[in-house]
Amino acid sequence: MKYKKYGSCSEKIKQWHIYIEQVNSFKLLGLYIDNNFSWASHIDVILSKATTRLYFMKQLKRAGVPHAQLRHFYFPVVRPILEYASRFGTI
Repeated sequence: MKYKKYGSCSEKIKQWHIYIEQVNSFKLLGLYIDNNFSWASHIDVILSKATTRLYFMKQLKRAGVPHAQLRHFYFPVVRPILEYASRFGTI
């Protein structure tokens, strides 16, 4: 099997008599990894999740929920999504 520096491998990968499917991205332990080891797909998913929850928080604020209650929503619901695996970006 030959690997090129750029481009994809056209041959199928076989391990223990089983062919391994080649995919563009996959989820592993909550991280989305693509075939270029780029953070783009992971960031897209995190932005989508955070935006949804922040919109709900905005609706709660418009409904007159007190600031202290909004903090009780933010810390366990929104913040973990933004912070999960954030250390990997600094490696």
